[in-house]
Amino acid sequence: MFPEWTEKESETNAIQHLRLNELRDHVNQVLFPYLTTITPYFRLVSWLVWVYDRIDQERRAVEEANQRMLVNDYREKSSRYYDIFATADTLHARVSKIEHHGPVGVESIGSALDSLGDGSIDFHDRSFGSPINPTGAYTNVMVNMGLLNRLILPITSTSRLPILVPTDKGKDLALAFEKRLIDVFKPDYLLEKMVWDQNDLVKLGECICLRGLVWNDEESILLRNTARSSVKDPLLYDGFIELTYSMAKALDESTFFYSNDLSRAALYRIITVNGVSTELKLKEIPIIALLAFHELHAHTSYSADAVLTGLVRYTKNHPNGISISTIGKDAASVLSSEVQWHPEKKVTTLIRTIRRNFSTIRSPFQRSVPQINGEYGFETIQTKIEESSSDAPALIAWGCIALLQASCAQEIFDKEWLLKILPNYQFVFSSFNFLEERQALPKDATLEYWINQVVDRIIDQHENVVNDKGYYSTRVERRGDLLYHRKDAFYTMIRGRFGNSVAWLSDLGLLEREQNMYRLSKEINGHGSRGYTGA
Repeated sequence: MFPEWTEKESETNAIQHLRLNELRDHVNQVLFPYLTTITPYFRLVSWLVWVYDRIDQERRAVEEANQRMLVNDYREKSSRYYDIFATADTLHARVSKIEHHGPVGVESIGSALDSLGDGSIDFHDRSFGSPINPTGAYTNVMVNMGLLNRLILPITSTSRLPILVPTDKGKDLALAFEKRLIDVFKPDYLLEKMVWDQNDLVKLGECICLRGLVWNDEESILLRNTARSSVKDPLLYDGFIELTYSMAKALDESTFFYSNDLSRAALYRIITVNGVSTELKLKEIPIIALLAFHELHAHTSYSADAVLTGLVRYTKNHPNGISISTIGKDAASVLSSEVQWHPEKKVTTLIRTIRRNFSTIRSPFQRSVPQINGEYGFETIQTKIEESSSDAPALIAWGCIALLQASCAQEIFDKEWLLKILPNYQFVFSSFNFLEERQALPKDATLEYWINQVVDRIIDQHENVVNDKGYYSTRVERRGDLLYHRKDAFYTMIRGRFGNSVAWLSDLGLLEREQNMYRLSKEINGHGSRGYTGA
């Protein structure tokens, strides 16, 4: 149902065979409750709030005796407004060559425009009159942001119509949005006109463009104020904007970065762009530690999924099954030529070495910062995993080392703070589980022993997920000491909604965007971030 660029679509392909999404989703809910799982453009909220405000005005103008007419009109009108906006935005982006993915439904609209050529657009045509409407998916977000309230409208003695009614904040946002709109088209005109000249739609698209906001515009300020109010601790929201500004400001004004560079920088306190690393001096605020923990989970997920993928590929080459103990030995042998990661090295020795390479910091939330590069660097091992994609034993070996790193990094965070901000983090599959696994090791355990323990733990976790999801989700099947292939799997670095959150700051004007890269907006660069939270 959803366009290919949205998080919803990508998550259908995400690795969930170890249930590694729960902690990531929990962090997302704490930090980004205003983000949806569909197209991330912030201004789509303005579209929909205005639509519901407009329909509510029309509803109030109808006599009570005619309320039952609303049952069909309500859904039809909300869809009609959205159809027109989505088509106008798509057409304007084409004509203006604006770099953006467009609203939900843009693919079907784009195909219809290709077929149409230069003719007029008739909204009786299903190609334009029924793109995928995201209204329902945005409902919870707009209610959480305090822009809409749910209301049950009695139609008859036995029937009720659930509707959405704008709050005072919603009405303010609708009015700010309409100020742009009304200079070009009267609201009544939008609904009455079914056949549009393409030039008129381009003019409308210019007014309501999904990437047409400026940071200090009234509409932009209202949007980020409502986003802030939806966060349980608004200081987290303020800190996220301040952190994004500080990191972008640390770079040369012409340098673009990826959204993932920001989450990586929170964990390592270094931002690396185009091979150049810049050390960051950041305030010790909760958002940095929370994003660092989020990035640690991304490292853990990547590594655990790599181990599972290695097991899947290993068993695929042995259709009659392969001994789990043999898999562990083969994985350990990959490291026999690695001095620092020799399989006979004691885990206790490696833990001390990994910790010694952490940088100590003064923070109420975490004690130290992991190493990003070098022999014991986290991203050095991520690169080893990536380079081992065609070598199943190496994939398992390097994945197990990365999980040893993750267990060490789990200990850098203050437990009381973590429990306060993420009360259930110990009950989901994450680096905490591998810390427990490591703490249960014998004192003289070798790295080879650790590899065997991790492989066994990964298989256990996969079996737990299969028991919940059903046999269709099985990737490998254990029978005694033998492991059998069932379906392919793959691994990738997944950060959930974090990328969308950076995209929204771009939509609002804090950052300039070019494809999937960002830099500080020229309008803001040099003026500091004070007051930019919209608080």
